[in-house]
Amino acid sequence: MLYATDLGLYAPYVTQHALALARTFNAGLYVIHVVEPMGLFAESVLQSHLGEEALKELRGKGVNTFLDAIEQRVLDGFREELGDGHADLSLIRTIRVVQGEPASVIIE
Repeated sequence: MLYATDLGLYAPYVTQHALALARTFNAGLYVIHVVEPMGLFAESVLQSHLGEEALKELRGKGVNTFLDAIEQRVLDGFREELGDGHADLSLIRTIRVVQGEPASVIIE
């Protein structure tokens, strides 16, 4: 089962519902959160402060590090909410945080 989340205010409630559905249908839960790419304004501000080389490095390594950190925070949030030993944690097969246009990435 795919659970696409915006990690917003109501995400914990939606997560509980998604886990209940996964439990009911004995299904694995695949969690995805899509981060939209930086806009032109953010790009120009970063470029003016960091320079072209640092911005290239940020685009490469920095973005991946950032996305990995969000994945870990999502997993930690599930563990905190459910408790480490909770059986529902085993229903969560993967948590992915990727950059792109949300609708396109989710459909992929």
